[in-house]
Amino acid sequence: MRDGRFPADRLEEVYQRQVLYGGQLDTHLLELGLVDETTLLGYLARASGLPAIGRTEIRAVSRDLLRLFPKKLAERYRAVPLRLEGRALHLACCRPLAQDVIADIGFTLSVQLVLHITSELRLAYALDRLYGVALPARFEHLLAQMGEEAVEVEVSEAVSAWVVDEPARVAAVEPAEGVGPAESAEPADQWQVVAASAIGISVEGVDFDVPARALSDLLTGGSGDANALATLEGTPVARLAARLQAAEAAELSQAEFRRQRVNWRSEDAAAELALAQSRDEIIEVALRFARKRLERVALFVLLGDSLVGWDAIGPEVEARVRRLRFDAGASPGLATVLRTRAPSLGPLAAADPLRSAFGGDPPAVLLLPLSVRDRLLGVLYGDCREQPIAADALAELEFIAPHVSTAFERVILKQKQERWRDVEIPLAIGTLTDDGNDLP
Repeated sequence: MRDGRFPADRLEEVYQRQVLYGGQLDTHLLELGLVDETTLLGYLARASGLPAIGRTEIRAVSRDLLRLFPKKLAERYRAVPLRLEGRALHLACCRPLAQDVIADIGFTLSVQLVLHITSELRLAYALDRLYGVALPARFEHLLAQMGEEAVEVEVSEAVSAWVVDEPARVAAVEPAEGVGPAESAEPADQWQVVAASAIGISVEGVDFDVPARALSDLLTGGSGDANALATLEGTPVARLAARLQAAEAAELSQAEFRRQRVNWRSEDAAAELALAQSRDEIIEVALRFARKRLERVALFVLLGDSLVGWDAIGPEVEARVRRLRFDAGASPGLATVLRTRAPSLGPLAAADPLRSAFGGDPPAVLLLPLSVRDRLLGVLYGDCREQPIAADALAELEFIAPHVSTAFERVILKQKQERWRDVEIPLAIGTLTDDGNDLP
């Protein structure tokens, strides 16, 4: 804003969007077209203090590096390997990693990590291309908006840094620079042991000649071999594994918790919404309350001219919905709700893409528009699969819709106030001298 890249009156819109749709600030600036990607990367570099990399560098990453950086690490810390220079492993991330995480990953992989900053969009693209982590529909839409297409690439499951599960592939593992060839070893328990020296891993006090599967399991959530795990107790390897396992357990617990049906009355759900402190909590309450009466529920949000699957609860839909994107007029049912801003309860038209998206032929589908102030946020979808929907379910959800809107307004205002209090916007970018003037 200080540099005049976009007008100050657009800041309100940016705040609203970030609360409503989540994601990092850079994603919203790109979606709104307020800055181009090259300019944005320059500001990311200045704000983070890290060198920035963009589309060209991300597309040039070799899959050979995946053996040095397991998928579990890439997913958990939103980082991908760029290149290996001697003992320095360059990583791209969309936000700087904590120093203790950097230290433990570096020790575990026996490398020095060098961080580079990139946009949330490019990091998501890299995770999809390199590790097969599905690119959310939101980023597919943004790529299309920028005149690009998400490149469909067949991605194999990234192997652990220590394990190759097909003996024939061992010969393809090239040694890291300055490291000797792999030592021979007998396969153990159907897994091929690859000596640590083959991929440049050497940690004093850790016996890497134990079956490699144990160390792999430690990092990827398996139980591993008790004796091998005991030798690693208290090391950075064990700390890193504990972080991954704790995060995975928390996610599993949360997923099971949100699938449990609630017995809230309408006023109970309204009270939960009044206590919600974030976008995710608001959506969680809305979806869980809707699932009290419905078998499958999903939220589609309106981004430009597209409806994008955002979140869902129910059998076989939770992962699928996040990959869905429709032109606003492609689904007759959704198009009608968007045009009239009135709820709908009834069967879907024969050609409605929601039929194939959710599978089956539900006798009735509930579509409820959700708005925030004058902005149409999106549409809540619900069905009972092969069963009809109770007539009073619509009335309950209509009652809660304005409370969802009020909750979002409150969180938007709260976040805006906190940011204006904590961040002096005109001074957010750049270095100033003691007298307040920019350095040349």
